[in-house]
Amino acid sequence: MKKEISVGYSVQKIPRKLPTVLTKKQVWKIICTPQNLKHRLILMTTYAVGLRASEVIALKPKHIESEKMLIKVEDGKGRKDRYTMLSPQRRHDFNRLPENETANSLRQNNLLPMDEQFGTQ
Repeated sequence: MKKEISVGYSVQKIPRKLPTVLTKKQVWKIICTPQNLKHRLILMTTYAVGLRASEVIALKPKHIESEKMLIKVEDGKGRKDRYTMLSPQRRHDFNRLPENETANSLRQNNLLPMDEQFGTQ
């Protein structure tokens, strides 16, 4: 004969705090900090289109579809792919990158080489 044993418990929900919203001045200060145009462009793109850190690290030149004005985000949140808008200004900025920056990025197969991802150079 099986006896059912019931255990009563309740799980208290932990309230989630909203993230701190930066002012325009704070955002601009962060974006203007890097002297390297490519690094500044990555920060502007990250902020403008709402990319997550893991999405920025995975971003490759082939993901920027200038003709369609889109950026393809692969394996985003929930392991889903999505497209986000590329503004005309960001497209212009990407086209302003020096040839050697673009060539190095293409050779490395991503916009942010591993040594730059983790702050080592």
